[in-house]
Amino acid sequence: MSFINRLICSLLLLAALPSAPLDAERQPPPPSPRPKRVWAHDSLWTRAWTTGADSHNDRFVEPRQLSITGNLLMVLDMGTREVTGLDVTSGRERFVMKARGRGPGEFQRPALLTSTPTGFAILDHATARLTAFRENGAVQWDAVVPAVFSVDGVCIIDEKQFFLKYPRGDSSFVQFDTSGRRLATQHIPWQQPFNEPPGFAFSASTRAAATRNTCVISPRFGGEWATIDTKRGARTFPLVSAGPPPKMQYSEKVLDRSLKTVTIEGLQQSDTPHATRGLIVRGDTAIVNAGNAKESEGRVLDYYLLETGRYIHSRMLPTSFAALAISEDGTFFGAVIGPHAQGIIALRPANTPAPRPRPAPAPPPKRR
Repeated sequence: MSFINRLICSLLLLAALPSAPLDAERQPPPPSPRPKRVWAHDSLWTRAWTTGADSHNDRFVEPRQLSITGNLLMVLDMGTREVTGLDVTSGRERFVMKARGRGPGEFQRPALLTSTPTGFAILDHATARLTAFRENGAVQWDAVVPAVFSVDGVCIIDEKQFFLKYPRGDSSFVQFDTSGRRLATQHIPWQQPFNEPPGFAFSASTRAAATRNTCVISPRFGGEWATIDTKRGARTFPLVSAGPPPKMQYSEKVLDRSLKTVTIEGLQQSDTPHATRGLIVRGDTAIVNAGNAKESEGRVLDYYLLETGRYIHSRMLPTSFAALAISEDGTFFGAVIGPHAQGIIALRPANTPAPRPRPAPAPPPKRR
């Protein structure tokens, strides 16, 4: 067969093939299949200790955020603007930090609480600073935070750098060093982007994985969770139960008007149920507090592997908590906010052995 005949045959075969749509490259990839929820065999719980929740004292008013590092449980009370350190084994109070000033290690309007590899950190709206503390409350470092009122999450992966999450349309994660110098910006490739304006529709829970340079993100809405690694970038994984896209309603109110400035307060509202209510990380596992599970709203914990995103199993909580944390030995800590009692409850799955108390640190050697 001559070259011209072969060319004609090739053109005829190509013409017979079905043509692909012109915008095929612009279409998002198909969503990953969602696994079915499987229940762990030990969804019964035993209570280890309680502080404030079943007593008549006013130790806590509105405990909204928890973090754990080692043997220290930190509680941010939004009602009193205090940060309290508790012993994870007994619930004994170790120290209380009060809102009092703008100096080093001080704060006035604490907004976010997060753990660090050796302690905890507080983001303060009044001073626009992120301050890291050791387990004993000593100051490690502080950094000035740009656009502090827009920060939706903080993830501190080591003592040299941290991530700030901003609720923009691309769910931006901005990387800083501990001096406040901006290093890089990463974006999460969500498979199902929202059409709503940036803001509350893109809010999420953020946690750091202790054994990896990884941040874990679970959005309030949608059907995915994600990880951001300093080397491999961002990856997304499907949730067991996807939530519907939020239907946001935005309104504005003028608070103050002058010849030079106008102060406007914006309010975003949505009656869409949250896909997730919270997130905790233990070792190589991400534990997402599902918000719209059919079995029980707000009481379901879904377990995923950090490395692959594979779903493992689920547990049912005995009640719905305002905030959750988990220690290295598998003890859960939940913040309770109710009309009659506010406090912290420590509880464990029924088949988990009670943790052994840590030995007291050796006293420093005496000087001669």
